[in-house]
Amino acid sequence: MMKAGIIFRLCVAVLLSLQATVYSQQPPTIGYAFPATLPAGSTIKVHLGGYDWTPDTQFFVLDGRVKIEVLSAPGKMLFPGAPHWFGPKASNKAFMVPREVTVRLTVPENMPPGPIRWRAANANGVSPPLELLVTDSHDAIEEESGSSRDSPQQLPTLPCTLFGRLKQKEEVDRYRFVSPVDGLVTCSVQSHGFGFGINAAVLVSDESGNPVADAADTEGRGLKTTFAVRNGAEYRVTLNDIDYRGNRSMGYRLSLELGPRVVATLPAAGQRGTTQKMTLIGYGLETGTPVIESVEREIRFPEESASEQLDIEFDTPAGSVRHQVPISAHAELIEQRDDGKPQTVELPVAVTGRLENTESHDAYTFEMAKGAEWDITVAARSINSMLDVEITVVDADGKAVASADDVNGSTDAFVRFRAPADGLYTLRVSDVSGRQGAPDSIYRVLFTRPVSSFEVVVPDVVELMIGEAPPEIPNKRKKGKEPRGLLYVDIVRPPEFEQDVKVDIEGLPEGTTVPEGLVIPAGESSIAIPLSSSRRASSFASLVTVTCTANDSKVSQRFFVAPIMKPRANVRPLYPDAGRTVHRGATYDAPVVVSRIDDFSGEVRLEMAARPDRVSQGIFGASISVPPTVSQINFPLFLPEWVQIDRTSRIVLNTIVDVPDPQGNVRTLVNRMNQRITMNVEGTLLTVSTPQHEVTAAKGQSLEIPIQILRSPKLHRDVRVSLVAEDRSAALEVASVMIPVEQASGVLRVPSDHVLVQNGEAIMKLKAVVAEGANVIAMSSTPIVITSP
Repeated sequence: MMKAGIIFRLCVAVLLSLQATVYSQQPPTIGYAFPATLPAGSTIKVHLGGYDWTPDTQFFVLDGRVKIEVLSAPGKMLFPGAPHWFGPKASNKAFMVPREVTVRLTVPENMPPGPIRWRAANANGVSPPLELLVTDSHDAIEEESGSSRDSPQQLPTLPCTLFGRLKQKEEVDRYRFVSPVDGLVTCSVQSHGFGFGINAAVLVSDESGNPVADAADTEGRGLKTTFAVRNGAEYRVTLNDIDYRGNRSMGYRLSLELGPRVVATLPAAGQRGTTQKMTLIGYGLETGTPVIESVEREIRFPEESASEQLDIEFDTPAGSVRHQVPISAHAELIEQRDDGKPQTVELPVAVTGRLENTESHDAYTFEMAKGAEWDITVAARSINSMLDVEITVVDADGKAVASADDVNGSTDAFVRFRAPADGLYTLRVSDVSGRQGAPDSIYRVLFTRPVSSFEVVVPDVVELMIGEAPPEIPNKRKKGKEPRGLLYVDIVRPPEFEQDVKVDIEGLPEGTTVPEGLVIPAGESSIAIPLSSSRRASSFASLVTVTCTANDSKVSQRFFVAPIMKPRANVRPLYPDAGRTVHRGATYDAPVVVSRIDDFSGEVRLEMAARPDRVSQGIFGASISVPPTVSQINFPLFLPEWVQIDRTSRIVLNTIVDVPDPQGNVRTLVNRMNQRITMNVEGTLLTVSTPQHEVTAAKGQSLEIPIQILRSPKLHRDVRVSLVAEDRSAALEVASVMIPVEQASGVLRVPSDHVLVQNGEAIMKLKAVVAEGANVIAMSSTPIVITSP
């Protein structure tokens, strides 16, 4: 038995020693921009928010036309305040804790509207991208003044757009506008792509409080609702998330447009150089009322156009309508129904159809020779349809030979189909959204030949460790799990394209190299390229260009190469994942062990990780420094008195060190704790209360507030009680009193000149604290209302 115990302790010791060498590099992440809209021809200051940013973080806009200038270093961590999530929703994925920088973005005047992407990078890696939106107008900005404004913000004269955000949980944003016309207004909310998207709920009410529009975005695709308005009447708009979530990353763009709204066209596009009779479907197009209607118009599509969209405008009883229609190089047809028989089409062609009911599918028959290839695309989301399409190709015997569903995260479908034999084939189009039968339940089928040139596919980011030997090329590639420092360049060859493809790479970081003479041989579709980083290599990320050339064809793609530096420290809890009993309303000194890597002997900073393990409910610990000679230290965590006690609370830390890179630049390295500080939370040691929850402050008279103190048997300390006036930025102590350990009650006297209520009332707080230095041993508070007579 003794021998078994010794072996067990040796195993534990070995495991702990192995834990000390485990590290988890923490790359930066981007979270949001405020505002995220950039008017063309403007220079604008924008606050960028992100996570695990360091002072040496680089910022990139992935469009060379837009200039970015960083005006500030990343600020302090912006922890969310109350209200917090409790109950079942406290187990939801927690919002990350950002830092912000201010940048200046300059957008050229002739830049067309549309999304562009940005990234962040440092010596720990490169972030995924996020979107900014170039616009052709200047957005108003929400006046941020609290979780729910009592007075709605006045919007500019319609039409108008505004960029805002739901900054706090339970926030409801309120706006008002005066209609300049009798007619229709369309309210739209766009959010997803800017940050952590909201699922918006919008209510529009008239002057009497009667609702005129009520809509919710339950699918995260944005929201549009059209309603009737009267000239000179005032309307109010309330906007919130359907789950009442709120966070700095939850930005949105609110638009109010005048006139009817087109939701779909039949066909969905027009062929260049033709005059197309089109059916336009939308709200108020015929009668000016907010119901779905349709009208027909003949539209001329130009032979030559630099744009892929045609702006059309026409008059209706409710005002002028503007809409964009895609310009196509193909014949654009409308489905022809023939008693359920498939429609025969000649390729190439585009057909716009509408699914009439939930049990139907549409079918198109076409002829192909053996070995021929056609790209079949069925558009839904990309033409603003609410359908979620599925496609199946069957042969003449009804046997399925190809199928496809969602592609690239959308509800569109795509398949490259090669005919296995000569004959007739049928494309079946169906829907899984349950939205068939609506007038705008349309889709567009497009048959095109595969491009005659080849396509090039590269990863978004390739990371490599500075000074590390180039990786060996594995015998079998595991897609998505490629070794660090190995670049795979893939090509998609069209039929009968069998040439060698030369590969050139430009823009690598200084000190990073690739082998010479890179070629993808005929008949092969990829090449694995090891990246070599010298011990003197640059530690800054670069946007790199790979160019593939074959005969007269040349195709380029860009990707990031991110040299990273090995972490120099990690941290683990002294009691790994073992819950320690702690009290809410108190400070818990969490013991942690700091291990230094590669004989690093400098200072290590510990701070709460930007990515929480779960909703923290206000648990907070300030950053601390660990001297070079210290390996075990306590990390103080304050637990507010409201922390949930029917679950464990978990906190994750980062280690942060500053070290020079091979070229002498100071880089900040962030390493995430692999385990968690786990706490079993019990009730508070201290409770403060008052029998008078509302007191009146007469002018020129002092206040006397009776206080009652309830201490746990574990607490034998004097208690300091103060009256605190709080606003959104700070807390002001008005008066205080010390309640000795032998007393359970007392009176807090507030001098007349300290009473801050002028008229009405003020909600303040009685706060009881037992502290030892900077650590709070116990804390309790209760609200109290101070009124003026």
